[in-house]
Amino acid sequence: MPAARADEGIARALLRAQPQRFAGQPLTATMFANVRARAHATLALAFALLALAALLTALIGDAPLSRHLSSRFWVAGQRSLLKWLTDAGLYAGYACFIALLVLGWWRRQRLWFEVARVWLAAQLIGGLLVVRVLKMWIAHPRPDTGAGDAPLQWLGLTWNAAYNSFPSGHSADIATSAFCLCLLLARPWQRAWVLGFAALIGLTRILLAKHWASDVLAGSAVGLTVAALIAGFWLRRLATGDAPA
Repeated sequence: MPAARADEGIARALLRAQPQRFAGQPLTATMFANVRARAHATLALAFALLALAALLTALIGDAPLSRHLSSRFWVAGQRSLLKWLTDAGLYAGYACFIALLVLGWWRRQRLWFEVARVWLAAQLIGGLLVVRVLKMWIAHPRPDTGAGDAPLQWLGLTWNAAYNSFPSGHSADIATSAFCLCLLLARPWQRAWVLGFAALIGLTRILLAKHWASDVLAGSAVGLTVAALIAGFWLRRLATGDAPA
């Protein structure tokens, strides 16, 4: 698909570019070691939470759990708040990393700038390329379409958004933002708070009947995995001084 190839090309260009502004400010081995330790701690906690959620989903059932959560008596009265929260949380991540990209450049904060570039590349590759391709090829109906409760119906290629449920793009995007932000946070409680907020945004997608629980879990896993792979590859190359010119 032309759009997917364009997204991949943009991501590669972003990672290849080496701004001369930071020529005298390398990403040191100590910086990379700190980021790597934060990444490992973040991934351990995030995937432990995903594993527990997946176990609960398997025990109860994807459709019964999703229907149960979205039909709670208080959800109908709080739909406006939930809709605001599900979008505000997503756009807050976008605003945060655009600000880090600009401020990192302006204030010559190399780590801010590079983590923001990792986030942008991960959003393009994970959120736009991987997630969108999966959505179109799996073509699973959303809970609010009334197309049945089977959480994984392999219907084939479709462009209909009502059948683009798996995986959740919201969850992939917020998981990417949460992981990248955690690379800059030194304290464990800060990282735990960020991951908890990301989990809350994922929960709103189920409460609003926009996604099944499996959609949210899969989207989160995609976002975390793609962001972690890009961060590990790119920041390691910067720290060892062999990034492409």
